[in-house]
Amino acid sequence: MHTARETARLITERCGADYVLNVTENASETFAPLDSIDWERDRDRAHVGEYENQHGRIELRSIDVLARLKGLVDFPDVRQIARVTRYREVLKDSTEPGNETVCLITSLDSATASAADLLALNRGHSEVESNNHRRRDCNFGEDACLTHTGKGPLNRACLNAIALAVDPDLG
Repeated sequence: MHTARETARLITERCGADYVLNVTENASETFAPLDSIDWERDRDRAHVGEYENQHGRIELRSIDVLARLKGLVDFPDVRQIARVTRYREVLKDSTEPGNETVCLITSLDSATASAADLLALNRGHSEVESNNHRRRDCNFGEDACLTHTGKGPLNRACLNAIALAVDPDLG
């Protein structure tokens, strides 16, 4: 949702900060050129993270990074692009192991953020995202909510966000 040129521009120009944004298939205009790259052939750097055994599953993340962009991505101040592959095996049930791939774009240059740094930043984003979702669902039952029309879902999400901002220990 926030992987947009305007968001990137605001971060770099107004805030004077850098961004690392996930690009998934639902952002097809940006994802398609990244997905078409032959990452094994064209990557500048690669890094494989450590195996993680948490929450009843084993995960291994790897990243391929490309800093020679050749006009591949039209984003403000983009310096590197990357592909993150997550291998996940669930230990608690018979779910088949699988891979998930997302792409990243960042205004951080290769001298500032190595492949390992980008992988860690992506991992941190996933932890924040999943923790926030878990808290909102467990505490407020957002996934089970039957409010689906009009402004109801937005109003509920706003009130839940306010409650978590006022008392971060709710989760």
